[in-house]
Amino acid sequence: MSFIAQYRAERRQDRWVDAQIKQSTQDAEARRRREDRAEKDRRIQQRRVERRAARRVWLSSRLPDLGMAALWATMIVLPISLAWQAQALFALETLRIAEPFNHAFPAAIETGAWLCAFEAHRRIRRGDSAGLLPTYMWVLAGAAAVINGAHGLADGGPVAGLALAVLSLLGVFLHSIRQGLDAARVSGNGHARLALWRRIRYPRLSIAAASLRAARELTPAEAWRLAWIDRFGVGPDASRRERRLARLAVRRDARDDRKAVRAGDVVVVNGRVQKGFARVVREHVDRE
Repeated sequence: MSFIAQYRAERRQDRWVDAQIKQSTQDAEARRRREDRAEKDRRIQQRRVERRAARRVWLSSRLPDLGMAALWATMIVLPISLAWQAQALFALETLRIAEPFNHAFPAAIETGAWLCAFEAHRRIRRGDSAGLLPTYMWVLAGAAAVINGAHGLADGGPVAGLALAVLSLLGVFLHSIRQGLDAARVSGNGHARLALWRRIRYPRLSIAAASLRAARELTPAEAWRLAWIDRFGVGPDASRRERRLARLAVRRDARDDRKAVRAGDVVVVNGRVQKGFARVVREHVDRE
């Protein structure tokens, strides 16, 4: 084979090798593009599935809560709107307050109570104590109900006065129920049921515990324990037999204390009750 023929054969071989390499490179690039498209489609499909699952979870969990919240809001706003309109008409027709300033009359009556109500609701949702805000809410709502009942009685008689008074209290009452449900969710349903059962089963002890908490900075559990000790002489962990015996002992000690007070044997020194103080003084005087 001549040199030229050998050279041509080598060139053909090189071109064939280059073509094979180029084809392999193109096939690998095409395969990579197909895999990238498949991976992208898989991720898109996975995101769609996740969004559908998240939507189903949201619909099954949040939608009933939103529906109940809307229903509660509607039932609370309806009596407020009716009472507001009646008060605005009263201000326009009876008090001669021109529009739109006649709406300042129901605003001045209702706003204070609802400020307390929503502030208490906001604190309870945060997990904080509402303090005396519910009490202030009921005091202001009661004042509004008295005013509404009075002008309803003057305009339409007893039925109209009663209707306006009930409308003034109905929204606050429904809001108070919802607020109690929120408080039960924050503190736990078991705690709320326990507190309700304590008020029903032990009304005097519940009032005594509330009085102790009002007088001193105590936790509910500590106030409950001290209320039992004040009444029975022992805590709530004692058995029924021990409570009966301790109660008899407390009654006996109370009789002895009354006798000591009448005999002048009990005095108050620096805010503390001292029993047997007079007897010690008499013994000291006798020794002198």
